[in-house]
Amino acid sequence: MHILLSFIPLLFLFVLHAAYVKLSAAVMGRSLVSWKHSFLFAGLVILVTLIERIGSVLTGISMPLTVALIYGIALQLALGSWFFSTRGTTRNGQRFGWRGGAQLSAITVALLGITFFGLQGIVRIAGIAGQP
Repeated sequence: MHILLSFIPLLFLFVLHAAYVKLSAAVMGRSLVSWKHSFLFAGLVILVTLIERIGSVLTGISMPLTVALIYGIALQLALGSWFFSTRGTTRNGQRFGWRGGAQLSAITVALLGITFFGLQGIVRIAGIAGQP
């Protein structure tokens, strides 16, 4: 049972990422992305991240935090450009293209970053306030 509970954060991240892809399309305006493609992209990002992490652990090579963040953002932008270039459409039915896919991914990364840093700030404030 404990093993199944350890997958809850990953499942939450998967759903949050897919929802942020849909929200990003709405923020872009005149853009449509299906839930199916949102979840497929979220799964793809998580899969690539897990493969990279497993490779890092197996080789014993780890990146500094700043390099890892830049690498992760660049990877997500590249994957989003490729993935949504043919799967995202405007309300007119035209495909996003590489540029539109990159814009969608950039907004998604920004939303995820805002959420992460917001939650991190809340945890720090709660941790400081909880000390005697």
